[in-house]
Amino acid sequence: MYRIAFSRAEQTMKQTITLITCLAFAGALFGQDVALTTARAEYKTMKAEYDSAMDAYYLASRRVSASPAYKEARERSDKAAMSELRAAVVAPDKKAWAVKFQKAAGRYAPAGGEVPFLGWIALWSANKKVATKSVEAILDRHADSADLLEVAEYIGVLRRAVGEELHGKVMDALLASKHPMIKANALFSKGYSMVASRGRTPSAEDISKGSELLAECARLAKGTELALRANAPEFEKTRLQIGMQAPDIVGQDLAGVPFKLSDYRGKVVVIDFWGDW
Repeated sequence: MYRIAFSRAEQTMKQTITLITCLAFAGALFGQDVALTTARAEYKTMKAEYDSAMDAYYLASRRVSASPAYKEARERSDKAAMSELRAAVVAPDKKAWAVKFQKAAGRYAPAGGEVPFLGWIALWSANKKVATKSVEAILDRHADSADLLEVAEYIGVLRRAVGEELHGKVMDALLASKHPMIKANALFSKGYSMVASRGRTPSAEDISKGSELLAECARLAKGTELALRANAPEFEKTRLQIGMQAPDIVGQDLAGVPFKLSDYRGKVVVIDFWGDW
């Protein structure tokens, strides 16, 4: 009788301990989720503030370039006057911004909340030593983080920021990512570099392998602008060669009237695509 009673009490205790353990684990996970959500929100706010500061700087720079004084100095080839006018527009202090992002990363380290801040530092701090340290932290603790999308999107910038060796290690990590858009961006960067003819003639092997990578990128990024970019080399080869019928382009003229390129079939047309960044 006593043994049966003790066994029931023992079983109840085990169930209680299991429940407490599960609740503690769930609480820890919940706490991590809250911290990660907070970190992402803070990063979004900080990045928006930085982007706003940079936009204001670029706008002010364009205004200086368009000013009568600058145009007059340019006509005189007065480089000193041009430099003086440009110097009146002060760029955001990247060193100070890098310190802000470093402090923010430190508040969440070594958990996943530090990743977006580390990524920004690696890409935009303009300090190779600081950027290298951030990349090493990412590779050491967060190689498969879902918050590496920005790094994947600007992987070319990372090469200039930290050098070829570390860039290659990050590229390998991104190519192995379980997150489709992160992997897709890495595939695009690597694939396009193999098929592009910038200063070189790609080998048949490079073109074949690069095309495979771009096709995989398009599959993972289906329905996005990235997929269209990944399909661009194949589209150019099959639709944009001399003698082929041009793809139809639909748009609006300066008066807002809709038009199609096909409306001008049989006539000589010059198409000028341009943008303002």
